[in-house]
Amino acid sequence: MLVTLAVLIGAGTQVLSAQAGNREYYPINAPIPPYPTIAVEQEIEGHVLLQFTVEETGAVDVSSIVVLDESPAGIFSNSAINAAETFTFSPRVEDGLSVEVLGVQYMFRYVLDDG
Repeated sequence: MLVTLAVLIGAGTQVLSAQAGNREYYPINAPIPPYPTIAVEQEIEGHVLLQFTVEETGAVDVSSIVVLDESPAGIFSNSAINAAETFTFSPRVEDGLSVEVLGVQYMFRYVLDDG
C-alpha cells in the first residue's frame, strides 16, 4: 500500500502589486509529514487544516499554529503540526522590507493509495 500526502497552501492577508521592492512569500522548505502508523494500519484517510504566521525571517511562528479543521479528530494533527513547525518560506517583502504574514493556511490531505 502506498501512502500519499497532498498539501495545499492558503493565502495570507493581502495581494502585493508587482512594484519594485515587493515580493510575495512562498515556501522554500515544506517537509512532508509522516503518515501516522495507526492510520496506515487501520486504513484511515483524512485531512488537517492549519493556520499560522510566517515571520519576517520566513520561519513559522510555532506559537501561532492552530488547527482550524481536522478529520478524523486526533489522528493526523500532531503529524501536521510537527511538519509545519519546520517549514521555511521566502519572506514577504513590502517596500524593500521583510514583513510577517498572518493567517497563512496549509491543508494536509492524508490519502492511502491502493496502487
